Amino acid sequence: MKRFLVAILIFWGIQIQAQFDRPLKLVVFVVVDQMRYDYVDRFWEQYTDKGFKTLVGQGFNYRNTHYNYAPTRTAPGHASLLTGTTPSRHGITSNNWFDKEERIAISPIADSATIGIGTLEKRPSVSPKKLLASTVNDELKLALGAKAKVIGLGLKDRAAVLTAGHMADAAYWFSGSKVVSSSYYMRTLPEWVVSFNAAARGWQYMKGGWDLLLPSENYPKIRQDDRSFEKGIVAGRNQFPYDFKKSDLEHIAATPFGNSLLTDLAITCIESEGLGQTDRTDFLTIGYSATDYIGHRYGAGSLEIMDTYLRLDRDLGRLLAVLDNKVGRKNYVLVLTADHAGMHNAGYLQTEKYHAGFTYKKQLSKGLDTHLESIFGISDLVLRLRDEQVYLDFKKAAQHGVKKNELVGHVKKWLVQFPGIRAVYTKTELLEGSFRAGSVRDMLQRGIHPKRTGDIFFLHEPGWQSQYLVANHGTPYTQDTHVPHIWFGGPVSAGQSVAKKSITDIAPTLSFMLRVPLPNAADGQPLIELFE
Repeated sequence: MKRFLVAILIFWGIQIQAQFDRPLKLVVFVVVDQMRYDYVDRFWEQYTDKGFKTLVGQGFNYRNTHYNYAPTRTAPGHASLLTGTTPSRHGITSNNWFDKEERIAISPIADSATIGIGTLEKRPSVSPKKLLASTVNDELKLALGAKAKVIGLGLKDRAAVLTAGHMADAAYWFSGSKVVSSSYYMRTLPEWVVSFNAAARGWQYMKGGWDLLLPSENYPKIRQDDRSFEKGIVAGRNQFPYDFKKSDLEHIAATPFGNSLLTDLAITCIESEGLGQTDRTDFLTIGYSATDYIGHRYGAGSLEIMDTYLRLDRDLGRLLAVLDNKVGRKNYVLVLTADHAGMHNAGYLQTEKYHAGFTYKKQLSKGLDTHLESIFGISDLVLRLRDEQVYLDFKKAAQHGVKKNELVGHVKKWLVQFPGIRAVYTKTELLEGSFRAGSVRDMLQRGIHPKRTGDIFFLHEPGWQSQYLVANHGTPYTQDTHVPHIWFGGPVSAGQSVAKKSITDIAPTLSFMLRVPLPNAADGQPLIELFE
């Protein structure tokens, strides 16, 4: 009997090893911008059997995955996922940072050495040059060279560029309803992209307007449409149904049709580029960002956000059907996650009797500058306040005999008095400190690059936000860190885990699955459940 059991275990082990010995033909990496984990469960009853339910039911669902740094924003989120590390190493600290020498905001992807391809005007475009670490797809290209085809797609340029990596064959994103790229990747758009643009699919989606996908009784968890704080897509309208004019095509990314258009592009790309059709491993990244635009305009508890996810579910079903048909489920792995989550509108939380509120960026910036002038007699010591960071003019202060520590001390005392501001830290304190793993200060430390962040960091209380968007994200709290994380296809067996995982674990797992070197700055750990 023992010999029989041993033989069974050996046979089973051989079968599992054989699954991983078979080279994957395609990796599809899906990032849903601002997707909270609870959207998986919250809208479950209204999802079809072909999208999220297929991924969760037949894939491996990590239900407790979090970002391990702050600020939790779009560019650093996309940069962290496939580098397997945090902004402290890969250098993409926010959607913009402030250059104190040049006195300008710096985009993490802007590149004056490039020009737009497919754009109406030949202006400087974008590239991944400011990304300081390699990605899994970079390591795949280094290992396989031209044999591996790597392409990034997104509604946002930074979603496509930062997940595609440095060595991608191409990255495409949308300008309005048109697909464009950068001279970093190519001189002209390929014919299949030109044909895609000529088909004018965007207007085909928008001309019918946007109404609820399902009868209203299918949205029982949404209490109210037309909440007073919602901003809407076009001026003067923030409730169903939405009618669009052709001039509104520029706003397609802020409707669920932006995600549908991106799905069309992904399917066309798979077919036209022959992805997954050879013995090489190809890599496709897809950045769905309509969810972020709509989340910022309406908030997590809106009819619009629920309807957007119901439509995304259908789009994912279309994508999976094409992958199954063209590549074969055993030949590809799809990973779905998010670049960050997002909070409820603070005003909405107040109506639900939760202690929440707003801070006001202009009020803080101007008030702080006035306060410092009253103490030191020096104006404009605050260069910029953005993303809960303060940039100070230490050079000007020094010229007037003001010591750095003295200036910083007054800034901290003034900021911490405000309701909703929990704590204030200096960059030096965070860079030089040793903190408990997973603590707030540890997460802030992981989000700092010495040359690409402010001098002072202030932390909101949970539920509080800066008042410039309907709903926001960026904090180290679970409202912004807890994201979906699902593996599907190839050697992946169905299952789930509630053990806490980090998004930096995704890249090392892909590296071991593809048998390529780890990204050069990765510090995550492979997900052992997928190899058992």
